[in-house]
Amino acid sequence: SMIFLMFTFGSQNEFTVSVEQDVYEAEENSNITMTWFFPVDTDKSPDLHVWNVKLKTSIYSYSIGSDTEPYVHELYRGRLQCDPQLATKGRLQCLLTDLRLSDTGAYQCIVVLNSNSSYKPCVLNVTGKMTYLAPLLICSTITLY
Repeated sequence: SMIFLMFTFGSQNEFTVSVEQDVYEAEENSNITMTWFFPVDTDKSPDLHVWNVKLKTSIYSYSIGSDTEPYVHELYRGRLQCDPQLATKGRLQCLLTDLRLSDTGAYQCIVVLNSNSSYKPCVLNVTGKMTYLAPLLICSTITLY
C-alpha cells in the first residue's frame, strides 16, 4: 500500500537497485522492456513494486516466494508483464505493450527486503508515431506578356 511504500523509503539501504537504462524512448503503440537489477539473498524473499511517479501509485507488485498472483494496476492490466522467474535471479524485467502517450513519465522499481528498501527511477518517453505525407506538388501556369 501507499503508506507502506512511503515508510520504506526512509529505511536505511543495505543494497542497491540499478536500472538497465536511465531513459527509455519508444513510439506510441509500440512495446518497451524496462529492466532493473537488485542483489539476491537466498534466505530472504523481497517484495517488488513498480511505481508510476506521475500517478503516485504502484502499477505492479509482487512478493517473491508467495503464492499470490502479481498485482497489476487497472490502467496497465493486459499491457504490463513482469517476469517473476527472472525476479528470483535478481532481475525485474517488465514488458509494457501498446504504449500510450500517457505512459510517458518516471517509473521506479522499489525493492523491499525485510525492513530495508532501495529504489531506482527511470524515465519513459513515448512519442507520437511519425506520419509521412507525400509531397504536395503545386503546378501553376505562368503567362508571359
